[in-house]
Amino acid sequence: MPTTKIIPYLPRMKEIVSVAVHFGFGEVLRGIKLGDVLGRLKPDNAVENTLPHVRFRLPLEELGPTFIKLGQVLSMRPDYIQFKWADTSFFQ
Repeated sequence: MPTTKIIPYLPRMKEIVSVAVHFGFGEVLRGIKLGDVLGRLKPDNAVENTLPHVRFRLPLEELGPTFIKLGQVLSMRPDYIQFKWADTSFFQ
């Protein structure tokens, strides 16, 4: 994709990266060459003590309806995520 087509999406991309780093997923993003942006962002240390399934759910909620729908679709795919994560009663 040419750079000129990416520019309008930069603010949203930065928001997504910021939320991911805040919830401790910075290492995952480093693998896709976002090191320049990630160098300035710091994870929230309080999030480290939360359960993994909650740490996965919270950024989806913070990023809005599209990401919530992604979480709903993933919850129907036990081949992508663990069944206990997909069980809605587990999130209560």
